[in-house]
Amino acid sequence: KFMPPIKRDNRVKVGFMGNITSTNIDFDILLKIAKKIKPIADLIIVGPTKANNLGRNHSPEIDKKIKLLNECNNVNFYGEVKAENLNTVLSQFNIHLILYKNFERNIAPHKISNYFETGLVVLSSYIFDIDTYPKESIIALEKNKSIPNKLLKLIENLDYWNSVELQKIRKEYAITNSYDNKIEEINQLLYKN
Repeated sequence: KFMPPIKRDNRVKVGFMGNITSTNIDFDILLKIAKKIKPIADLIIVGPTKANNLGRNHSPEIDKKIKLLNECNNVNFYGEVKAENLNTVLSQFNIHLILYKNFERNIAPHKISNYFETGLVVLSSYIFDIDTYPKESIIALEKNKSIPNKLLKLIENLDYWNSVELQKIRKEYAITNSYDNKIEEINQLLYKN
């Protein structure tokens, strides 16, 4: 089920962006999430499903896990999105999800920045540098098995977690930590004289 524009209805949209073919994705928890939120929310997966972004094919085991996800009628695979269209797609979600077995190995900080640019709440696997992010901008849990229940609580309190104030904090963080601003900071340090 690959979909173009995300269907707008009363259901909450939980977005997962990434290389779904990665062996580091916690598929078991992703499947539990899909089943747990089924009555009230959709899980939208953005990213390649045939080969990973390095051009390598994935294992038959991952094919089976993708098939199990695809059997859930509240899971939709959006497919790959070009960088220039990413923000448009991500801004259609209510909650962003980062879910890895080994967070330090596979996450790039720009994924969090991409999510923060939308202003919307992020629920994540444990992040070793969580203290560097603004308070309540991202919820990172030490144990992935806690994520499905936490997600339900976020959905129940979505007005708070996506309040104008918290969205502003996330967006400001994304701007302050953009590549352009970081390059400018480096230039100022290098050419201070």
